[in-house]
Amino acid sequence: MGKLWRWLRSLGQVTPPTGKVELHVAWQWTCDNCGRDNFVRAITYERDRDDPPEYEGMVTFPDELQCPYCNSRYFGSAAGDEPMDEEGEEWKRTDEK
Repeated sequence: MGKLWRWLRSLGQVTPPTGKVELHVAWQWTCDNCGRDNFVRAITYERDRDDPPEYEGMVTFPDELQCPYCNSRYFGSAAGDEPMDEEGEEWKRTDEK
């Protein structure tokens, strides 16, 4: 333990870790309708033995998303990509009239 950790612990400010948790890759997105942040667990590809080795650990994102707070629906895209729907059309909210 470092000096800072011991000092904070002596003040009662922190407690030592009690166990381990498994972390998973996730996508974060903000709903345009209600403004809330959402998190979706990423899909990690497990390759078959016939697949190229570069497929190992590849992470994909969901095609469609729905906000659990206001039920607005969206098409997903990776950050920096232009969002497209299934037909290759520019993204649009699916709950708009």
